[in-house]
Amino acid sequence: MNVANLPRPKLRANPQEIGALTARLRELNYREESVAELLGLRDLSELDAAELPRYVWEARRESTALGQLTLLFLLGDGLSRQEATALLGREAISALMVSDVLFRRDGRLFSRLVLYPCLGSFIFTDYWVTSGQVEGQVYELGTDSYVLARMTPRGESVQKALDLCTGSGVHAVSSALAGADSTAVDINPRALQYTEFNAAVNGVSVNVVEGDLYTALEPGRYDLITANPPYVPSPDKEVLIHRSAGETGEEVPERLLAGLPQRLSEGGLFSMVLEYPVLSSESYLNRLERWLGETRGWGIAVISFGEMNIGAYIKLHIGPSEDYQSKFEAYLESYHRQGIESVDFANVFVVRTRLDQPNWKVKLSSLWPKTDIRAYVSDWLKDQLMYRNPDFEYDLTAKPDLNQVYRTFWRDRDRTQGILERANDRTFAPHNLTADEAEWLEHARGEKTLSELLASWKESGRLESTFWSALRGLGKQGAISWKKS
Repeated sequence: MNVANLPRPKLRANPQEIGALTARLRELNYREESVAELLGLRDLSELDAAELPRYVWEARRESTALGQLTLLFLLGDGLSRQEATALLGREAISALMVSDVLFRRDGRLFSRLVLYPCLGSFIFTDYWVTSGQVEGQVYELGTDSYVLARMTPRGESVQKALDLCTGSGVHAVSSALAGADSTAVDINPRALQYTEFNAAVNGVSVNVVEGDLYTALEPGRYDLITANPPYVPSPDKEVLIHRSAGETGEEVPERLLAGLPQRLSEGGLFSMVLEYPVLSSESYLNRLERWLGETRGWGIAVISFGEMNIGAYIKLHIGPSEDYQSKFEAYLESYHRQGIESVDFANVFVVRTRLDQPNWKVKLSSLWPKTDIRAYVSDWLKDQLMYRNPDFEYDLTAKPDLNQVYRTFWRDRDRTQGILERANDRTFAPHNLTADEAEWLEHARGEKTLSELLASWKESGRLESTFWSALRGLGKQGAISWKKS
């Protein structure tokens, strides 16, 4: 396969016909959770080409509309014209035929593209099952795509959004659906064709710019910048640019961070998903801060989903080769030379605070989200901004309580530490509480104002400084909610 043979979607259908498609997809419950359940997956992003025959069998044996949708749009199977029309309606079939998405073969209709559901949107990409990587190919929605979508808040304050390395445009479309003026950038013109097509499918508009990261953009700042950049450390010059931009794998992420001082608005958010090399010489938090080039006015948070040793990571990414042993050893030598000890899968958040405030940095470990946790992440980031601000003044008349994202908390027999128990798995794993933090929550039981709580704390013979330190520690974990008196 070469780039000339790759499909090129073109929207020639009218919006009403495309609207009929998305309405029907929602009606038939074409969502990532339901499709994953149908195929026996924990998450739709975990599709494995080796398992394709089993997926087809699972979808066929259900004999449901959802099974037919999955066969047509995800598994490369065909439907008769009668089946497809009964499934999607004449308007939707017409729109897909005119747009060169559907085609006829041996009396059946097949899709040239694959269609992923993602948080209520529908995203067309090139097929996830291929005979090898092709230059110009548009990346399917993998685990990193879903993680970035599920973790990136888009509130009312996001008026202008920028998505770099946009690919299919899934994150640019998500910003547009949230009401933002959304711009998508990619060096691959086919990716921008997909972005425009997917925007139209979802009933929104996205500005597309062909270029290398920030270089082709007009001057201006954005309230939200998202990125799913190339990140695989590779000494192999044959690796395609959408996977790796060089031997360290960090050339593009570094440029993304370096551009933030000129591109991110005050109070704005940068959200990036990637796999980054864990180095023996420098922590990742320090690298991110160094790339930013500023020591004041920024908050940096890394949510880690787990590290992989370099042997397993190389095996996962080098693919088939005529001389697999030599290729593996070349990767291994490169990683050792750079001091790469392992590779971590993570989402990076960078918040632009006030220039008069020192930078703060935090790294947490968590399971990668299989559901939408955007609201929780938004609240967690707000907590970081509040409790890490050395000048923040608390309302002494407000009543603190344990945040409802936690079910309760426990203390050990010696009362030297405590443990927060999460109400569900849509939150980051909490750290153990210190003795002062556990004691603080004990004092906070009942309808006490912060002033009353402080008085009770001091009456017990404890220092006021430990009170405020415990409050900040709990706040950084998102453990406190507030109620006005």
